[in-house]
Amino acid sequence: MKVKETKKVVETVVTTYVAEDGTEFNTMQDCEKYESDKHREKLIKEAEKLRMDIDVCSLDTQGSEINDNNIFAWYEIKSKEDYLTLARVFPNELREDYELPSYPDIMCVETAYYREDAEYGLYEDHYISYLSAMKNDCVQFWEKFGYECTLTKKN
Repeated sequence: MKVKETKKVVETVVTTYVAEDGTEFNTMQDCEKYESDKHREKLIKEAEKLRMDIDVCSLDTQGSEINDNNIFAWYEIKSKEDYLTLARVFPNELREDYELPSYPDIMCVETAYYREDAEYGLYEDHYISYLSAMKNDCVQFWEKFGYECTLTKKN
């Protein structure tokens, strides 16, 4: 009996997906998710420049507890561009083709966190309110009771 040894070289093609910043991935889905997350991080950084450093929702005027699962963020909107920046961060709540009645305005974003989902991550909802609308609602509320109410901004 003879033993014959043959050396074979097998060529394997390895596909690697490369994100715009050079990070490499084994699957297209992982690469796309990474790029999407990076893009969202960039949008959030832009929106954070508009965020106001105030915590008005810690005021407890009703003797009730504030929901610890909710976060309130206030954004100063000085122009259409500011609004568009926020619309890109909150695309499910804000439409890019919407025009605010006037600028400047202040937008409150209430984020309600519900639960951690294994497949989808943190489940959350956003609720949008504008200070101008809150002011109008307040005035109309008091007028229904026969009061005259005027809200003006301090200097």
